[in-house]
Amino acid sequence: MILISVSAFYGTNFGCVKILGDALDPSFAAFMRFGLASLLFFPYVVGVVKTNPKLIRGGLEVGIYNAIGYWAQSISLQTSHASTAAFICSLAVVVVPILDSLFDSQKSIDSLKKSLLPALLAAAGVASLELGGAQLPGVGDLWAFVQPVFFGLGFWRVERHMKNCSQPGEAQAFTGAMLLTVAISSLVWTTHDFVVPLLQEGGLPRLTSAFATQLIGLKDWHILAALGWTGIVTTALTAYGENIALRSLNASESTVIFSTEPIWGAAFASATLGETLGWNTFIGASLILSACVWSSLGSKIASLGFLTTAEVTTQADKLEEVTENVGTNWMELINKFQEGSSSGMLDS
Repeated sequence: MILISVSAFYGTNFGCVKILGDALDPSFAAFMRFGLASLLFFPYVVGVVKTNPKLIRGGLEVGIYNAIGYWAQSISLQTSHASTAAFICSLAVVVVPILDSLFDSQKSIDSLKKSLLPALLAAAGVASLELGGAQLPGVGDLWAFVQPVFFGLGFWRVERHMKNCSQPGEAQAFTGAMLLTVAISSLVWTTHDFVVPLLQEGGLPRLTSAFATQLIGLKDWHILAALGWTGIVTTALTAYGENIALRSLNASESTVIFSTEPIWGAAFASATLGETLGWNTFIGASLILSACVWSSLGSKIASLGFLTTAEVTTQADKLEEVTENVGTNWMELINKFQEGSSSGMLDS
């Protein structure tokens, strides 16, 4: 139940981050969000750092991976649909078994082979999402692919670090160390992208004016509610819930529950941001969710996911349209790449 709640709450994160990014500077919004989240668990870090420094170092390590994932997510949502970013992010559940196969000596080569099919399913789903519509994917969609790699890596490492967590307050301290790293990374990002350019442009008066503009944006209750929700609920409490759950479940078992996250994300984005879901989204989402379930529980359970795919693909005309769009957009991407290469050669 903890992970189901975490998935539902985290699914709302994409829409809220998009709301923040539209109203505030993305780096400033990220710093506010993660600064708020880290404050909740920082006292536990101070209390545990002397008794279990290894656990704190593990939290700092995972925080680095999560910081990269959150940074890419924030950049992606500037131009990408929240629902699309959520489904791409769900590919993290395919990354976990692949990492198990590659780096866990107890895993056999067969486990790597078993992970290839869900990876191919996921790739087909992403192709439907990104190339099956009427428009080509943008830069934001490309940034979204950074999410599953680093979130998956962080999820995989949490399972191992939580084995060193046995005393009361240590799970909170581990979570606090994670969030502290992300908050510091957000501060560096804000300094680089927001503070320094403004100081170079107009000095301290220009920076003060820009900060005042950002703070004015927080007077809107929608923005303030999104900041509080993402900072406290979808960041601090969800991270803590994940870590608690991974004390009793392994990462591969847990990922099947997290595969429901993009469903919540797409529903929330549709309800609050008015994003429309095309047939390419439904087909791509079905393939990605089938890959997620297959990678976690095997082909027997994954057949349930294919029931959804089969029902969707009965609309033959829609499937044909999506397939044609994939081919057309793929060729257009290749042509653009070739034109760019030829232009580069001429310039040189």
